[in-house]
Amino acid sequence: MDFGFSLINVFLSMNEKGFSIEQIEAFLELVDLSYQKKYCVRNTPYGFRLMVIRKMLERIYKQLIKRNLNLYIPYGDDFLYDCSQFIKESNQKIYGYNEMRNTIQKENSYPMESNLDKRVDTLSRILSNWLVISDDYLYFEKDLESHLSSTLKRYYGTENVKEQYSIGGFLGLKTDIDLFNGEIGIELKIYDHLSASELQRLIGQVVYYTNRVYKERFIVFIVGRNEPDAIIKELSVFLKAIGGNVIYKKSLPFESKWL
Repeated sequence: MDFGFSLINVFLSMNEKGFSIEQIEAFLELVDLSYQKKYCVRNTPYGFRLMVIRKMLERIYKQLIKRNLNLYIPYGDDFLYDCSQFIKESNQKIYGYNEMRNTIQKENSYPMESNLDKRVDTLSRILSNWLVISDDYLYFEKDLESHLSSTLKRYYGTENVKEQYSIGGFLGLKTDIDLFNGEIGIELKIYDHLSASELQRLIGQVVYYTNRVYKERFIVFIVGRNEPDAIIKELSVFLKAIGGNVIYKKSLPFESKWL
């Protein structure tokens, strides 16, 4: 089990009651040690949330010193309320992550051909509900691809997740991420980069990939900073009609809100 999971559980139990400056100092020291020893790394589902919690605690710590207070009490003011709400949401996602891992373990016990639809459904739930993507992954698609690939490898195993997977044919096209050697494909897009020409290209990719390899097991995963707009909704309807499944994910404003 990821060491970050244990640290987050410690923090969540502390957060229910409140904690002192001394406890914050001790917890921050333990978190720093876990990163130094590489017990916990950022690109795990737990590591990312632990880093966010660490930044929150640093701000809480400064607020307590500034106000000459010794005890942090959740929901004490707007900032602390925001922190507590975010931590509560993180807690739900963490246990959701474990639920997904258990589901995947069960699916792996069955023959591949008998439960492909279930695997697509589980993957869709991971992308929609449990995956965390911060704004700092939305500058370059390669960064987003690496982050998603490394996360999925923790769910499915390194041998079952491939980046830039060649689907054969004379065109030499490659899927951004492939699962199970040609069974499920994912095409990644950053919403801010979707120009009119890029949208046209995407439609062509979906037609080619679904007809040549993936059938209805092809997912277009779009990540943006805002809620889905009319373009995303229209694109989703159109791509679904030609065999693609669109999942839109709103990124977490990590840098702007918590750093």
